[in-house]
Amino acid sequence: MAHDDTEFDEPWLLTQCQRGIKQAYGQLVNHYKQRAYFCALGLVGVPEAALDLSQEAFIRAWRSIRKLDPSRPFFPWFYRILRNLCFNHRRDKARHARPFSEVGEAALNIIADASPD
Repeated sequence: MAHDDTEFDEPWLLTQCQRGIKQAYGQLVNHYKQRAYFCALGLVGVPEAALDLSQEAFIRAWRSIRKLDPSRPFFPWFYRILRNLCFNHRRDKARHARPFSEVGEAALNIIADASPD
């Protein structure tokens, strides 16, 4: 069956993706990449991290594409992957954050040592 590439036929693209056709997945990525980026940006608030996380979500979605029912919409399934990555990113950043009292005291010592007398 021939397919018209000018229209976006998501169920057909998903079926092609599940057959390993990377060009079909490229069409999905192109269709949703801006939406994915802005969703990630809303969740993490940092443009560079949002770009990295949205790209990582597309990679993970490709690896798991066979788990998706092609009659179901792609984006809600993809969004769960993206949201989980963003939440994990925020959690990991929070774990590595130092309390202000610790940072503040160290900063005051540096300032005190660097100030001319």
